Amino acid sequence: MDGLANTLLQLGLSVMMLSPFVLFTDGYNFFSFTSAPIILMLMLGIIHGGIGFYLFFAGMKGLIGQSIAVLSYIDPLTSLLISVLVVGERMSLQQLIGAAMLLGSIWIGEAGGEMKRGNNNPSK
Repeated sequence: MDGLANTLLQLGLSVMMLSPFVLFTDGYNFFSFTSAPIILMLMLGIIHGGIGFYLFFAGMKGLIGQSIAVLSYIDPLTSLLISVLVVGERMSLQQLIGAAMLLGSIWIGEAGGEMKRGNNNPSK
């Protein structure tokens, strides 16, 4: 499946899964929308969601599964770091522990993969 089809499938399933939740929790109030929020939602959905997901899935095409898993795990960590460094949010203790656990699990996974491939030379 190419990057565009994968992106459309991912975002389409997200809309299908989240629509009932929104309908039953807050409901849809179509009459309260103004043009500014609609434009911002479209920008967020198309630029940040659609193009970002397309580049993400298209970039996975030539990678092995373990590399894709590592990139998927690093994605929320990157978001967390950007929110701290760019937006100026403060990290809670839970977030720090989670980031450390995430980095540790990535390191363990990569070290295990290196040993399975026979590259257990510590000088690399």
